[in-house]
Order: sequence, then structure tokens, then C-alpha cells
Amino acid sequence: MFGNWNRCLTLAKGEWVCILHSDDMITPNYIEEMKKTINLLREKKPILLGNLENKKMINQNLDNCSEHGVFIIFPPNATLHYREKIIEFGGYNQDEYPMADTFFFNRMYTRGSIFILQKQLQHKRSEISEYFQPKTLLIYCFFGVAFILKHYQPKWYAKHQAYFYVQIYRNLLSSYQYLTSFIDLSLLNNNPKIQKPSLCDKIVRKIEYLITKKIRGR
Repeated sequence: MFGNWNRCLTLAKGEWVCILHSDDMITPNYIEEMKKTINLLREKKPILLGNLENKKMINQNLDNCSEHGVFIIFPPNATLHYREKIIEFGGYNQDEYPMADTFFFNRMYTRGSIFILQKQLQHKRSEISEYFQPKTLLIYCFFGVAFILKHYQPKWYAKHQAYFYVQIYRNLLSSYQYLTSFIDLSLLNNNPKIQKPSLCDKIVRKIEYLITKKIRGR
């Protein structure tokens, strides 16, 4: 899939290229809104411009991802790519499937400016997405944990984030007992790198959430 995206970027002729997932749609005002935003950001020379999959997360009209921390949460669908720069930086890495888009967005953040327009300009139809296939969810579980443990700081925070991350995918795979057992044996049982937070840890997380909520004006 990601190799096809690179091929599309190579064959395209325009300055900006939208990659739209096969099971999703853009809204009628997508082109107008994205074009207006590109013109507004010309001096900042963005290399990626995304838009929301669901509700607005911050009060500002544009999110430059500077508040996201190490792990950039970037909506992968209906994203505009500045074609010349994306090709120059090597595009997507097929070997990182199925998280190649997530790793790609994080790499691009280190190379230049990326923005998320705080408007929902797409209709996502997750119910028929490849993402929810059991094998894809399992790969996401292991790849995501590896990324969190490598990049999140401090390490105790990484352990807790990895635990919550695993629980999300374990719940998504709850109807496949053999897969949840595999996750338990491989990631959760007596694993010093992944740790369930204590009550004290939960209080700290709650304080962090309230501070973040106040900063972002949510």
C-alpha cells in the first residue's frame, strides 16, 4: 500500500498531492478550504497539511503539532503532501507497514513544518478498513509498543504509555482469545518494560491531563 502511495507521488504532476484512503471520502468544500490554508501558510513552507477526522481538538484554527510531544498524532487520511519535498525526503517506507504513515509523519515533523487544519473535511468509514483486520491490529500493537519504549521520556512514563497502548489493542482483539493470550505472554506477563500504573501514577496522569486541557483551552 505505502509503495503505491510513493508511486502516486512520483507520477503526479501537481505541487500538492492528496492521498485519500480507498474507503473514505472528502467533503465538497475540501479543495476550497485546503487551498485557502496553503496560501495562508506559503511563508512557512509546510510539507504536510492534514485535516480532522472528527471533532476539533484545540481552539486555534491550525495545529502545528508542537504540543504533541515525541509521538505526532497526525490524521493520516486526506492529507496534502508537498510533492517535491516528500520525494526528496524519501517518502513512505513500505517496510514499516502497517505503521508506515505514523512513522512517516513523525520523520517529516523533524524535517520541516506540518500542520493540521482544525476542520473536518473528510468522512471516514472505519468499518471496512484494513486497519481492523486481526493481523493488522496485532502488528500495530507490537510496532507501537516498540516506538513508545524507544522514544517516550522519561522511561517510567514510557512504561505506563506502553501499558495503556497494549490494553487498547488487546480490547480490539478481545474476540480472538489466542491472540490476546499471545499478547499477554509476549508483552504483559512479567515484562519490566511495560508497567501498569499505580494509584499515585494515575493521580499524576490526571494532573497532567488537566494542565494540558487548560493550556489547549479545551
